[in-house]
Amino acid sequence: MDLSGQLLVAMPGLNDRYFSRSVVLLCQHSALGSTGLVINKPFKEAMLKELIKAMDIEEKISHDEDCPVYFGGPVESNCVFLLHNSTHGSREDTKFINESLKLSHSVDVLVKIFTSETPSKILLAIGHAVWGPGQLERELTENSWLTVNSSERLVFDLQNGQKWDAAVRSLGIEPDRLSGVGGTA
Repeated sequence: MDLSGQLLVAMPGLNDRYFSRSVVLLCQHSALGSTGLVINKPFKEAMLKELIKAMDIEEKISHDEDCPVYFGGPVESNCVFLLHNSTHGSREDTKFINESLKLSHSVDVLVKIFTSETPSKILLAIGHAVWGPGQLERELTENSWLTVNSSERLVFDLQNGQKWDAAVRSLGIEPDRLSGVGGTA
């Protein structure tokens, strides 16, 4: 079953330093493996202004909003990923995750979005999460993750501290009733 576009919600028992209480948007899922972006953990020190300066594109972007930059995952921590809902970008430089979520890692798309007069919801992330063939399926059977339908609201609109609780509630479960201990029947 293809889980691309779904959210992974870390179970309370997942005490990994990268993924504890994480919400991860699965950007790609197949028999060859999976990739995703953590969407609820901003870097405390990294903001858009610093990222633009580090990428040496200050002269191209006059956007003064100080939006956060997220920890997307522990792999390729030198790569910037742009999750957005806009139509900027082509199929060559943008992955269409679903109808409302697109993923780009092109500087040109970043510049287009930040110089456009069309508002766009965005989430900038450094790095991403990767699972090898069968690894995510194994973690799902070990009760490390819940899967939840993604929505623009869960990805872009909620504050970071609310995303995990809201994702769990979208399954009809109160977060404080979710156990960190799983079992099999």
